[in-house]
Amino acid sequence: MMNELNGKNNYVLGGNVMKKVALFLAAIIMFGAICMPVSAKIAEPDLKTSAADYYIISEPSAEVKGKVSAKLQNKENEIIIPEEVTINGKMYSVTEISGLCYPDIADKNLKQDAYKNIKNKVTQIITLPKTIARVQKGTFSNFTNLKEIKVDPNNEYFIYKKGALLSKDGKKLYGTITLQKKYTIPKGVTTIMDRAFAYSKVKTIVLPKTCHNIGARSFYRCSKLSEVKGIKGVKRVGKGAFYGCKFKLR
Repeated sequence: MMNELNGKNNYVLGGNVMKKVALFLAAIIMFGAICMPVSAKIAEPDLKTSAADYYIISEPSAEVKGKVSAKLQNKENEIIIPEEVTINGKMYSVTEISGLCYPDIADKNLKQDAYKNIKNKVTQIITLPKTIARVQKGTFSNFTNLKEIKVDPNNEYFIYKKGALLSKDGKKLYGTITLQKKYTIPKGVTTIMDRAFAYSKVKTIVLPKTCHNIGARSFYRCSKLSEVKGIKGVKRVGKGAFYGCKFKLR
């Protein structure tokens, strides 16, 4: 009887161990799913150059050109993005750009700093072709010595004006050159896009009367920002817009 009982206990113990192992493995899988990158840009690029890493967005067909995204690197004094690149014998249009601060992992809260990355101290000029139609948020936030953003005059979506990359109509601000002291946002800007000034060393921002929207984390961790003039005219301020700043929204 004792042997039978011991055998039964061993069976129960084994079952409990197996259950714990199964739960442990399930937890690992679940954790992996939670931490899984939300962007394919954590993967190896489809084409690598000193100026940018290129990732295929869509494959070409007989009727439509393929598209790629260019992730700007920090190895060139001037980054010149071409209109087209060839990958494995196929031609792709470069339609999107992102920076080294592109989020490979989603932020869970304001304190999590998924965008933080190696700062680009090398690049002074970025030249964009007419094919660029999309700029990812935070694209220029890791540049510490950027002096100019050149945009092909035939680009239908963007223009460069007074140190800022703007939408063609001048209403949306996507990013700026490296700022240190005071910056006056161009007249006509209505929206500061998400992360447009993230990590900037700017101390004073002057908003035009036209500016009514400030995107999420647009001034994220601008540790020296102590004054924002014209803020009373703003109607919407996104989450964490001034997180980590000396300036406090009241």
